[in-house]
Amino acid sequence: MKLKLFILIALVGFSSLAAQAQKKPVASKKAPVVTIKKCGLPSDSANSAKLPLATILAWADQPALVVKCSDEKSYTLHQFGVSIIYKSPMQVKDFGVGNDAIPYLARKAADKLAAGDTFYLKDIVGLDENKKEVKLPGLAFSVSE
Repeated sequence: MKLKLFILIALVGFSSLAAQAQKKPVASKKAPVVTIKKCGLPSDSANSAKLPLATILAWADQPALVVKCSDEKSYTLHQFGVSIIYKSPMQVKDFGVGNDAIPYLARKAADKLAAGDTFYLKDIVGLDENKKEVKLPGLAFSVSE
């Protein structure tokens, strides 16, 4: 009797293990990443790389950093790396990652930019009008005056 009970328990245990082994994890589909070719400031109709320092600073002080891209849509910057490239003496300074705003130290350093210096945003993730994340190209704003 004990042997039959042991065999019955063993069969139930093995069948439950086999059923769990047959369950396959459901693969979640990731949304395709949309990559945009070129972006610039919404106020920059020529989409140029050289802008007056006042224009760059006014954009950086906005509560939501918005760029207009080649697909004619506007995106709010969500996460991005910030660097400043100084022309004289040639030097590149990284200011870390900005989340929805320019990091404080990067914004303070931008006040002291001179003609030829470049404010550079890289590894940008923006949000479209539906709050969907979109990978955007790097943005480089060179100070014209």
